[in-house]
Amino acid sequence: MVIMLAQVKVSNMDGTKLDKFQAVSTNTRTNEFCVKMKHVKKPKDEWICKVCYSHKTLDNGVYPALEPALQHNSDVLSTAPLQPEQMPKFKKRVEYIRLSAHGDLINEMHLDNLMKIVEANPDKNFALWSKRVTIVRPYFKKHKIPSNLQLVWSNPVVNKVVNIPPAPFHRVFNNVTHKGYQENCTGQKCKDCLLCYTNSGVSTIIEKVK
Repeated sequence: MVIMLAQVKVSNMDGTKLDKFQAVSTNTRTNEFCVKMKHVKKPKDEWICKVCYSHKTLDNGVYPALEPALQHNSDVLSTAPLQPEQMPKFKKRVEYIRLSAHGDLINEMHLDNLMKIVEANPDKNFALWSKRVTIVRPYFKKHKIPSNLQLVWSNPVVNKVVNIPPAPFHRVFNNVTHKGYQENCTGQKCKDCLLCYTNSGVSTIIEKVK
């Protein structure tokens, strides 16, 4: 009997800020870290997880097929090493892949499986957003960062711009609510900017909370 292993699902991001990109994401609502971060006792104008777009998207139920697909990836990516037949299939025309457009790292297995995906697709450029320094830092003390991967630390504190990313991240993504900061993520499509997806030399990204 042949047992078919579940393949990682890919999201097409056309029509969003990530137009012409694809993404590999997981379920925010079942990620213990994400749930904990959402319920930190801070005002929403001080803590970005209070206004998490992923939670809002899943809570409003507009895309009923989205959460089952994200949960599928949560289960596949966090529980066992990926096998070759489980690798996601990206479109040939797509150059840039967002890792964790929804969710954050669940555990080290999740990160290791994402790195398998990155290394299996040297023709694609990946960017991983995460707040989980405690997973990312020890992992990359043991493993080399792939040349086609950018690591973006997502600063959870609103209006507290961090300019130096924690090791081993390449850059910090900051959120602000008012003027007085020099924004360089100003609502343009990611494909028209690419600061987060390339060796841009820019370590600080600032976006106004929408």
